[in-house]
Amino acid sequence: MTKMQNTYYKTIANKLAELRKLGFDDDQMEELRLGLEHGVQVSAYAKKEYFAVQMRQIRFGLEEGLDVSLYNDESYDWFQMEEIRMGLKEGIDASIYANSKYSYEVMRELRKALKDGIHLEKYAAVGAEMLRELHRALLDKQNIMPYIKSGYVPEQLQEIRRAMKLGCHIDPYLKTVYRGSAIREITDGLEEGLDVSIYANPDYSWQQMREIRLVIVEQTIRQHLRIFHRCC
Repeated sequence: MTKMQNTYYKTIANKLAELRKLGFDDDQMEELRLGLEHGVQVSAYAKKEYFAVQMRQIRFGLEEGLDVSLYNDESYDWFQMEEIRMGLKEGIDASIYANSKYSYEVMRELRKALKDGIHLEKYAAVGAEMLRELHRALLDKQNIMPYIKSGYVPEQLQEIRRAMKLGCHIDPYLKTVYRGSAIREITDGLEEGLDVSIYANPDYSWQQMREIRLVIVEQTIRQHLRIFHRCC
């Protein structure tokens, strides 16, 4: 080890000794050590209020050359910190969703939407799953707002979006009492050209709907085969 290296590590060791006296635990000390060794300003996160995992997100941001002041705040848990850091790293305006009132799941969906140039922050209160469906619908140029206003939940909206993408005219058969899997069975039937009114009934579970649909498909195939044999 050269004299310069020896001085460098001695400086780090002395700094760590000073920090240890302030009462940081072992996990926190590890983050401080890594920060010192990687040449970042550990003073940005040398706070006992931070859990080590929060320190890590600030350290990562410093190592990546980001302005960590946007999330250098103990009111954020480390999951939220990570979402803000990811937004900064991706070059989007993370300040749009840097709000400790938002769960990290909501932050994630807002971040992903912003990455695609879509602003969903005014809908943040609807929750992460609904934001995800809104994001996907907008990417597919689908208008699902009427269904949201009618009370459909994310698992239903996912299947409604699928029906719209397939070009199935599902509206006459939709009911808010249906589970997403029931809507899928109706969509599958429409795509197969079946008379779905036979089983599009809230009294049926989605499993029953599937069994009825499969019977109709089988009967249709048999009928086509009989016609074929007659023609031949």
